Amino acid sequence: MLTKHLCDQSYTIHEISSSVGAAGRAQIRSRSISPLHWWRIRPPHEMDLLDVRTIRSELLKLDVCAHHSWLNAVLGDAAAAIGIALAALRDCGMTNPLVDAAMSTVVCCALEGDKAGVTVVLSALRRRQRIDNRCCRLVTAWAQQQ
Repeated sequence: MLTKHLCDQSYTIHEISSSVGAAGRAQIRSRSISPLHWWRIRPPHEMDLLDVRTIRSELLKLDVCAHHSWLNAVLGDAAAAIGIALAALRDCGMTNPLVDAAMSTVVCCALEGDKAGVTVVLSALRRRQRIDNRCCRLVTAWAQQQ
């Protein structure tokens, strides 16, 4: 089982409309919303390599020492990211902050073109839509990435 000591960060999650313009992206990037929540809030076409860099920067601040492949996952090893994310989803449940961190590593890989990463993001969003209806539109958007 994965364990995690997440830094206590006070981010506010705002409802985001289905079409976020430049001002909305600026608000997101200004950290009113944690980059580790973007995987479950933002569609892939609204994220770019600057966002991947921002997510990875946040991930590098975390202390996930329980998994030997964490750094590899953060740095873009898709197999490591997917393995950690699947374990987190299995062991921790959808609302655990570790799932946000683990899925963020997968989203980075998916945004860089990893098709298996896209599949894992889709699977996690389908599960999450049971508790967060914003994920419904994200499932559609990520499905177009396959």
